[in-house]
Amino acid sequence: MVFFVSKGCSSSPIGPQPYAKMRRVLKPNGRVGIAVWTEIAENEIFAAYYAALRATTPAELADLITAPFSWPSGAALKAAAEEAGFRHVQLSKPSLPMVLEGGLEQAVRAFAATPVSPGVAALAQDVQDAFFDRVRREMNPLLTEGKVIGKMTSNFIVGTC
Repeated sequence: MVFFVSKGCSSSPIGPQPYAKMRRVLKPNGRVGIAVWTEIAENEIFAAYYAALRATTPAELADLITAPFSWPSGAALKAAAEEAGFRHVQLSKPSLPMVLEGGLEQAVRAFAATPVSPGVAALAQDVQDAFFDRVRREMNPLLTEGKVIGKMTSNFIVGTC
């Protein structure tokens, strides 16, 4: 039996609790794969959104976008899995490009898919305009041949029970 979790643990409590539950449902020698985002600075498109938010919106609103990137480290993820009873836990840190083929305007539109979007939509129109102008500026260094391309990095562990 294999149990694979991708990004669902990013919003779980830090520690072994969610992994102990996974281990409980696996058969002996079952395998687990868990992926969580690394810190926001290593996820360039979201780092650009965060920079734009910090520059134009209240800090408490801006900081909401960091939640999925809040696991302290790959070592902490590995330690939590081991503490939950997984064996032979191996950690890797793969990166892949996230490509917004529609360029800067797609980056602006894609922001609507974030959990912070309703908070920005509730702000005054001039603040929203300043935010989206800043998104374009923050994304501009990621622009290549009309596409916004940003590295996205995860901590990934596999182990057995």
